[in-house]
Amino acid sequence: MRKPNLESTSVDPGPLGSATSTLADLNAGSSPLAIGSWLLVQVADQAVEASEAITLQSNFDEIGLDSVDRFSLAGELAEGLSRPVSSTLLFDNQSIDEVLEALAADSCPELDCIVDMRAGSPNATPVYLLHSIAGDLETMGDLAARFEGRPVYGIQQSFGVDELDGASVEGMAEVYVKALVAHRPSGRFCVVGHSYGARVAFEVARQLCSVGREIELLGILDSWPTAPSPRTSVGTFMAIPAFAINLPRWIRDDLLSNSPKYHARRVLRRLNSLQKRGWWSMKQKPRVRFDLEDYFDLEDIPVQVVRRKESNLRNWSQYQPETYAGIVTLFRTKTRPLFHSLRDRTGGWTPYADGGVDVHYVDGHHTNMVRNPHAQGLARAIEALLD
Repeated sequence: MRKPNLESTSVDPGPLGSATSTLADLNAGSSPLAIGSWLLVQVADQAVEASEAITLQSNFDEIGLDSVDRFSLAGELAEGLSRPVSSTLLFDNQSIDEVLEALAADSCPELDCIVDMRAGSPNATPVYLLHSIAGDLETMGDLAARFEGRPVYGIQQSFGVDELDGASVEGMAEVYVKALVAHRPSGRFCVVGHSYGARVAFEVARQLCSVGREIELLGILDSWPTAPSPRTSVGTFMAIPAFAINLPRWIRDDLLSNSPKYHARRVLRRLNSLQKRGWWSMKQKPRVRFDLEDYFDLEDIPVQVVRRKESNLRNWSQYQPETYAGIVTLFRTKTRPLFHSLRDRTGGWTPYADGGVDVHYVDGHHTNMVRNPHAQGLARAIEALLD
């Protein structure tokens, strides 16, 4: 590996030969010198920019440090330093110098799970966006930027917090509710979750109601509360028109918009999932309900990210929702996965919503509905229901 440039740095890490380069070199008493030199080596190894040009002041965006590496480095810091570290530490701070300042200022306390994503009028109900299955807010950045004049906050999963690591959905929501009540002592809440984050958003809203707080909007973005029930013959027959309408959209937005390599990997994941469940094997196998490999391509993903996703997927699959006193507002994409158009229009939320389910259709499909160019339309649809 080429050696990074150590000139013009606010923290002098000394000769590279003495730099802290492995996770084992870090500990709870590590100095800014040690942390800075460790980060410098890791960032230089991962960045797209030539490593000899990287300093402690180098901007992460400009040198091409991707979101997975930023997330993984935050997790490794928490592990090495044995202290809570925000999962968005390397997103909120754009250079190693800024990261060191944030750590020195103890800007990652135990309940520092709320991130300011967009400023807005203090008179408008703020939007709180829940994190992804990885625990970070990277997937919600486009959506947060598309709200106009309204404050937007993200709720993230910090590393090294015992209350969050391996917590059930209910336990995770309990931590978030404490932070939300402290963050917004009075006023109403708008809580929004996409995919994995939808169940967490539902539980957060339910617990907020239980402590007497008012929910203006609970937004569920294309998700369901529990595993879908098996389709009946009658239900499948009644859904044929919806399937026929969705088919050309699926061909356009899924089949033709992704590469053959992408589809080949997806088919292999599906076949592997069926094999693990023994669907075509004469040998009886233990029932495996959820496996991370069934949903994600794990190639080139750091182990820290894989561990977090595995833990969250397990707890997400075990979640048994209780009834929510208000209305569930479900935003469904116009383009559905091929056979999802055969499912319940309300996504299975009706039994858990005392106030009923309000369904709105938005552009895009499940994966890209929160991304540009569809993020703006989704933000407008949410804002139209607020205030």
